[in-house]
Amino acid sequence: SNTIINREYPNSQKYRIISHNDPYLFSSDSCSSASDMAFSMAFTILLVMEMTFIGSFFIILVHTERVTIFKDLQLYSGLRYYCYWLFNFFVDFFIYCLIIVLLMAIMVIFDPSAMIRNSAGRFIVVLLLFGLSTLWCVYLCSFFFRTYNSSTLFYTVVSMGLCLAGVIIYSFDAYKHWKYVFFFNPLNPLAGAVFKIISESRFNHMCEICTGPSIAMMCKAKREMENVEDFDTTYELIYLGVDWIPYLGLICLIEAGFFSYIWHYIKSIYIGHIKEPQSLDKDVQDEKNKVQSQQNETGKEHQLSIVNGLAKKYTRNVTAVKDVSFGVSPGECFGLLGTNGAGKSTTFQMLTTFIRPTQGDAAINIKRPTKGDTTVNNQRLTQDDAIVNTDGRSAQDDVPVTYSLKRHRNQYKDRIGYCPQSGGLMADLTGRETLRMFAALNGEAPSEVDDIVKKWINLLGLNQYADRPTSTYSGGNLRKLSTAIALIGNSSIVFLDEPTTGVDPVARRKIWHVLRMSLKNKQTIIIASHSMDECEALCDRLTIMVRGAMQCIGNIQYLKKTHSKGFTILIKLGVINTETLTKLKQKMESLFSHLCTLRDEHKGLLHYHLEDPNCRWSMLFRNMAELKDEFSDGVEDYVLTDSSLEQIFLAFASEYNAIEKK
Repeated sequence: SNTIINREYPNSQKYRIISHNDPYLFSSDSCSSASDMAFSMAFTILLVMEMTFIGSFFIILVHTERVTIFKDLQLYSGLRYYCYWLFNFFVDFFIYCLIIVLLMAIMVIFDPSAMIRNSAGRFIVVLLLFGLSTLWCVYLCSFFFRTYNSSTLFYTVVSMGLCLAGVIIYSFDAYKHWKYVFFFNPLNPLAGAVFKIISESRFNHMCEICTGPSIAMMCKAKREMENVEDFDTTYELIYLGVDWIPYLGLICLIEAGFFSYIWHYIKSIYIGHIKEPQSLDKDVQDEKNKVQSQQNETGKEHQLSIVNGLAKKYTRNVTAVKDVSFGVSPGECFGLLGTNGAGKSTTFQMLTTFIRPTQGDAAINIKRPTKGDTTVNNQRLTQDDAIVNTDGRSAQDDVPVTYSLKRHRNQYKDRIGYCPQSGGLMADLTGRETLRMFAALNGEAPSEVDDIVKKWINLLGLNQYADRPTSTYSGGNLRKLSTAIALIGNSSIVFLDEPTTGVDPVARRKIWHVLRMSLKNKQTIIIASHSMDECEALCDRLTIMVRGAMQCIGNIQYLKKTHSKGFTILIKLGVINTETLTKLKQKMESLFSHLCTLRDEHKGLLHYHLEDPNCRWSMLFRNMAELKDEFSDGVEDYVLTDSSLEQIFLAFASEYNAIEKK
């Protein structure tokens, strides 16, 4: 405004607009119902908006832990979801109480008319009950979106929108009772209670200060309890006290998998069943038969983990995983090898309970311990694992306890460790604090936690970074820490999803060394990877997956033997002229016929591929020795190797692509 005045009267200094801020004082000038209503509404709106923003603050932690999978890792460590939510609630409610104390102190200090001070007790009760309900409300909102901003915006817009809708509905006499439906939104009873409390406080002040026959009649009616219902907050307090119950119930249903089960059931009816592959590799079929027969046997020999017919179909036309079956023994490392999109990550998500399988099941078999045993094969056990008679023998000594992925999800989770492909860490925690937390959650004795944490820090070479926030860690150190979290609980079975992706060679060797130590201690590992070197270094057996289906299964040497695509011949050349080089190539063709093809040629190196897998090593070495003797001046050395794992995998992928094109 002053800018406009200066523009119109540039040479005049007479005209200025000056404002002063003065506290609102209730005086005889405020003796009107209109000013009373305006003040009460303004105060209520401001306080409701402030409490909405305060409530949204408590979404941050629980939402971050959910999207980073940090919460799931805690649940894998034996923590029950109800303990997780109750602990979060008690901590957050304590922080909320401190905020309310500070807020009340500010309102009382800046309240010269003492209206807030005289009703401070009622305000505190209302705000505390609001905190009880709104915390569970924001916890529920944290499930809905992948980003914190979206969850906060959803909570703010929906809560304030319902609050406004409730006020509008209340203005129509025919629909006044509908306001109680909106009272299940904690902001609505909060707004109603605050409005009534502040209105009553102003009314009492008006009775003390204002004069006049109409005011005297209103005050008399109040004293005679004829108009007390206008200030009665009973319904608001009741709703604030019980609103948390439906929110807590919904959270428990979500955590128990009720809604995901219903959605999965409805979706499975729509998308239909998955057709079994018409033909399977002989080894894959044998493994499937072995798994199915083992589920019907009660012998002493058992595999720790069984995956039987696991499949996932997202739509009618998109099937990500088809009929995956395998078993893993204690102390064995089993690998799922495949490129991106091969189905290994989807298989891992099913095995780690993130998504429900469309068909099939998985199970973990735990040998029953005798009385006094706390571990079997150095693996952590719980009370659920033992059913012991008074004579010290288990009820069925030879029958392991089986925990199904479908029927015993909580017990199944307790017995697995998981290293996700990414995430799983809280940026503000240090590496030492993170490991200490998971060691405690896994039931380690408080006196031993620090020693266990120190052991894992030393094993993985994190000494220099242990006391730094994980947000400052490099990719290699993050993978080391995630691996330590998966292994620290000594779980029955550990799932590692591409544990060395983006890791430098030194850190990769360190992680491999730690994993080999865990295997020696009879810990079972299932690893998903697209790294051939990683699978060859760690896996006792593996399966190659292409387009969601298992193409083969067995140990690496067996796969090379049964699915070999020939041999690789590398010839290192010395000083050789063009004519001699031509003769050398012709000699190779005469020795190995048309099955030998020149794949690559560099100065000083020839790379041949022999496509006949039935050639004997003796014949190969005899022919190459003859070649070297004949071209002794030009051939310095040669290397003979069978098919690599990568070649076998690429052959499966190319065969499948060729079939798809047809």
